[in-house]
Amino acid sequence: KKKKKKRDMMMLCTPQLVLDDKSFEVSVFRANKRFQRELIGIFGGDTLKKDDNILIIPTFKKSQNDLVGIGGRIEEEKDRLLEEFVAIAREFCEMIKEKGFWADFTDPASGFPGIGERFGSTYPDVLAAQSLLRYSVIAADCCQILHHPKFGTNVYPATIFTKAPVTITLDILGKIFNTTNFQQPKQVFTT
Repeated sequence: KKKKKKRDMMMLCTPQLVLDDKSFEVSVFRANKRFQRELIGIFGGDTLKKDDNILIIPTFKKSQNDLVGIGGRIEEEKDRLLEEFVAIAREFCEMIKEKGFWADFTDPASGFPGIGERFGSTYPDVLAAQSLLRYSVIAADCCQILHHPKFGTNVYPATIFTKAPVTITLDILGKIFNTTNFQQPKQVFTT
């Protein structure tokens, strides 16, 4: 009898809706070997090593407009959402670095690192949401569109990464979002 290969991608914090209006979702995963190889291609081999304990923090901000569309109003909202995410991500990364650990984020528009040096690969937020959280993806003419279970296509996905221990990561997320919701589940889920 052939054993099924167990993937070791672990959800360390289930999706949490934060902010007063519950418009921002955050979860935390431990990267498996495949994701680690991909992240090394994005952040570089000097920054990440194949045996590093890398945490992936997918975030989803509810948008006012359906971001599938085009036009001035939608482009302005995308710019505003990018600025909001970058502010949160930079604050997180600075707090993690103060604790002595590496952290970075990817620019959702380009997929390149937000702080560190650019390497050849980019991070696909939409496809990662599909892989990590099993969120639906809609194929469009030129791209993949995320369909969030609560926000629909009114969503802006973006991701933060760190080598900090999960307890420090969850503590800092709690401080940034002023919540005690970020706790490790009693049972760790694999995807």
